Amino acid sequence: MTERARTTQPWLAWGLAVLAASCVAVIAAWRLSPPGDEGTNEASFSGARALAYSAHVVGNLPHMVASPENRAVKRRLLHELGSKTATTQRGTVCGSHGSCALVENVLFRLEGANPSREIVVAAHYDSVAAGIGAGDDGSGVGILLELKRVLERQGPLPHPVTLLFTDGEELGLLGAELYARNLKDDAVERIALNVEARGTSGASLLFDLADPDAAILQRVAPALTRTFTSSLFPLVYQKLPNDTDLTALRRANIRGIGFAFIGRVDKYHTSDDDHASVSVASVHHQGRSVYEATQALLDPRPLHRVDQLEVFFDVLGFRLVQLSVAGARILALLALFVFVAGVLRARHTGALSARDLGRGVFAVVLGLALAGACGGGLEWVWRYTGALPGPFLAKQGHGYMAVLAVATLATHTASMVTRAAQAAKLFGAFGLFCILAAVTAFLVPQACFLFLVPACVSAITVLLGTSPRALQLSAALFALASTAVWAPLALLLCDAIGLTSPLVLTLVLATSVTPVAAAVPARRSEESGRRRWMALALAWGCVFAAAGSFVFADNYSTETKQRVNVALEVDADTGQSRWLVDAQFGPIPPAWSDAFGLESASDCRAFLGRATRCQQAPAHAASLQAPAWTVLEAIRLDSARVRLVLELRSLRGAHLLSLFFDPSQSVFSIRVNDMPASARPTSSGSLLALAHPPDVPLRVELVVPAGPFEMQLTDHTAGFGAQTLPAPRPPEAVASQWGDSTAVVRRIRIGLAGPGKSR
Repeated sequence: MTERARTTQPWLAWGLAVLAASCVAVIAAWRLSPPGDEGTNEASFSGARALAYSAHVVGNLPHMVASPENRAVKRRLLHELGSKTATTQRGTVCGSHGSCALVENVLFRLEGANPSREIVVAAHYDSVAAGIGAGDDGSGVGILLELKRVLERQGPLPHPVTLLFTDGEELGLLGAELYARNLKDDAVERIALNVEARGTSGASLLFDLADPDAAILQRVAPALTRTFTSSLFPLVYQKLPNDTDLTALRRANIRGIGFAFIGRVDKYHTSDDDHASVSVASVHHQGRSVYEATQALLDPRPLHRVDQLEVFFDVLGFRLVQLSVAGARILALLALFVFVAGVLRARHTGALSARDLGRGVFAVVLGLALAGACGGGLEWVWRYTGALPGPFLAKQGHGYMAVLAVATLATHTASMVTRAAQAAKLFGAFGLFCILAAVTAFLVPQACFLFLVPACVSAITVLLGTSPRALQLSAALFALASTAVWAPLALLLCDAIGLTSPLVLTLVLATSVTPVAAAVPARRSEESGRRRWMALALAWGCVFAAAGSFVFADNYSTETKQRVNVALEVDADTGQSRWLVDAQFGPIPPAWSDAFGLESASDCRAFLGRATRCQQAPAHAASLQAPAWTVLEAIRLDSARVRLVLELRSLRGAHLLSLFFDPSQSVFSIRVNDMPASARPTSSGSLLALAHPPDVPLRVELVVPAGPFEMQLTDHTAGFGAQTLPAPRPPEAVASQWGDSTAVVRRIRIGLAGPGKSR
């Protein structure tokens, strides 16, 4: 063998690993792009038709619960469904997030031959106050209407299907709570499919599973054309502060699954969530998945239950792999056993010593530690310089590439500087994944597949030995298996959490590229070592330059905007008015800061407790009618408690009111229109949001301590009426959540003179 051949052969293993990982990463990115709309056949599902339904029913105005626009959406929805066949549910509901509303659900039932099982397909038709919610959840409304059209063409169904259009989801899952409250106590097996969106594009993900025995997943997964899910998704989702209607249905013992697409989260809950921004391909993929899941659940065969929640994951969207927890643990232990047997065999033949293996493990661990340190340093520098005010920025792609480069270079640097042989580093990586697979299989089984798949492959390749040809094959297979499970996770993290934590993203990427870094051969001479150091120095210089340029790039643009809300607050007691500006993820745009003459505000209650800090500026006094209140009853219950019954109403047509209770005031209980309610703690007190049509009486009952009692009553309307902003909204800023609003505030002060009397 020539010297050149001996030099090239070790690098061939690394090259094959790079090629395998690159091919799988490209396939993962391609598969995560939603398929195009192929629904040209009238009998097939069409995302374009679903989006057209959404545009017609949802319209182009925000339609928050209890607003006149919301009622208009409901009328159009009933007309589309057929008012004679659709039914409505109406009632006051109070949620667990400090909110109450008069909600109106719309239901449409497709009858089936066997009513013992009912499939409930749900989407919500209300939006936040800032935007029309074309993605969240106008797309879901359109999908349900297109599903109705397709199912009606099929003729008689094996089981009934109920299309549930809930109201008040954005204010606290109120419509789903109303539906659950009105369920009959019968023996019907109800299965829910919830259709959601946290953005305007991306592949549809089966992200939530309200199914403790995984029977629904076993039935649905094989029917999906392109499946993106894993047992890690519901585990992570349930630990986040987000909720969907499926959360409320789960509490009513209704099993089900949830679908959503999460691309372009920067448009989520903003005025930019319009129909022009929604991807037809994403709506088609989601709608097709919902249709296929519905068809699978219409299968009259009984759902076979299993004893444990399964470990499941998709293989690049082609196929779903399901394992029982016990099976995953057995596989993990078996992989670890085979790896140990392979190491003992290599030691027995003299191909690998204990010292070599120790160096290999050290090289791999050092690479991950170095990546974590660099990722943490990157995060600290970016935050300290103000370059990372929030997770979703205009320079998002720039940040991802910088983090990927840091993760790759850190792991490769550790692999290059250590004196471990190529076989030792590969065996060290094999062993690390085998150990982590066993540990996670017992501690966090839902996430163990991330290590179990590479561990099983590495256990097999270890038996091939340490010859050059065996190492080439082992490196390629190990990189392929690892990338297949880690690349989709890394890509989805970019959409799910953005640049929330470059440290976490760096560690995820470093783990995914570790198999490639482990295949880097050991240096053979001082000359080759010098060449490596020069190459590493050049690469790190480029990475530092890229990370540094991230600091000076603009955080926001006209395409990716900063969330900034403005409120005109009018104090009806003093007659004074002020502007309040709340900027999320960074400072207030300079154009506004200068034009308003802003200073720190003492409280931000006009934003309904959603802002913890804001800035204020004086405004021209506005003459607006204050919300009215009437004491219907004020009765002393005992020496310590008083029951107050108030009627609240807005004299200027506001459909949203709020009550703020100072921290010094105690409230024993609250009832709204005879429904139990609870206030939500905020930084400045407790808040109760009340969405109610202004033409319908709103009755609030409070049990409070005896003696003087005080609270703040506010009504909220969109926009500023005749008032104009001191400066127009900057093009790189967008309203979000509650949006721009006018809030008229007054204090309610009540004292009790004696039993049954009030003043």
